[in-house]
Amino acid sequence: MASIPKSPTFVVHAGSTTKGLHCSLVYNNQLLSSSSRYRYLNSNQGCDSKEDGLLMTNENIESLHANITSFLEDGVYPIYTSESISHHVLQVYRESEGSSIRNSILPIVHRVKEESNWNAQVVMEYQRYYEFVPSYYHQQLEAYLKGASFRELSSLQMKSFLSQESFISDKEGGDCTAWGDHSNDMHPLQLYQEAFKEVLGINLDLINSYPSKSIDLDKEAVENDPLYAFSQQLLPASERFRKRFKAGEGTRLPGLYNNDSEFYSEYMRLSVAAYSIGLVSIRGVSPWTMVQKLAINHDSIMRLIDGDVPLSCPPEEKIMNLFESSLRFERELFPEWAGDKFVMEHHLQGFTQYVEENKFCDWDVRNMLTNPRVRDFIRRLSNEPVGTKMPPNSTVEKV
Repeated sequence: MASIPKSPTFVVHAGSTTKGLHCSLVYNNQLLSSSSRYRYLNSNQGCDSKEDGLLMTNENIESLHANITSFLEDGVYPIYTSESISHHVLQVYRESEGSSIRNSILPIVHRVKEESNWNAQVVMEYQRYYEFVPSYYHQQLEAYLKGASFRELSSLQMKSFLSQESFISDKEGGDCTAWGDHSNDMHPLQLYQEAFKEVLGINLDLINSYPSKSIDLDKEAVENDPLYAFSQQLLPASERFRKRFKAGEGTRLPGLYNNDSEFYSEYMRLSVAAYSIGLVSIRGVSPWTMVQKLAINHDSIMRLIDGDVPLSCPPEEKIMNLFESSLRFERELFPEWAGDKFVMEHHLQGFTQYVEENKFCDWDVRNMLTNPRVRDFIRRLSNEPVGTKMPPNSTVEKV
């Protein structure tokens, strides 16, 4: 007969496409420590980069494990954020060839739970699927961009990376080969639930910050803060912290999502299109360097096209299929809550706003490059050092 796990609990926040919760924990750790038995173990490094708070060398793994065990033995609930654990658990779940979890927090969770018999909990933030898809697309595009050459980005294999329409179509068809872990068959959190259950025997807990009634729509309401939602839903020993946080003692972050990836991915696509027609020399610049050059000259480029950015959008049928998937996944993840009339209406309102804001569209970079002033600007900019700001120039290239 299995022994009953000891209390308290080691809480692992599996970082997702946002860093809002991690940074909220960083900035409110002192308040959390003084008003509850929870302690946040990460440094503030993750608020400036996508790295874990500790580089997972074998030495750091042992140090972190000792630190976690010490807190547990003192009756304290340690909390740790890892952006790599979800990827590593999928590697093990799928038994990927050559997969390794040695430099990861995954073995620590196993040791805490199985060897030391403490409770372990893994939590992730829920993001509606219609929001997840464009966010994931832009993040993956930026990640590939930073390590790729122009030749690689222009190859046939990379074509589907260069538009949201191709991305959505690939996911709709269940093609995960180019885009890693996710397709329209299930919400990524459903896949993670299966993986954590199979690999660690842990039920993945979800943080749901979406409103349940009209009063929750007040964006200034403390209940909409990701940290408050996390502590209310999944940290039972945090009553005093929530009371003090709600009274204004905590630090609230202005936003959850970072749009830098969306911004950079548009300029990546413009860079690749410019390279394909000979405006950028591969000897003089890498894709990521060219993106940085273009991004710093955003205002000049917008003036060259009079602020009118041409767009390329997926067909309405593809977008509606994405919305239907989003609704279906929400009902499967939260069957009682998702069926509420207000919740479904709020889901539709959010999706409609995404459509109106062209969140599923890309810049039509081929169209932009029909403008001779834009072509001339990019050609000249490619030969300038990073950090150069050039005013729009009326000189038109000779055709």
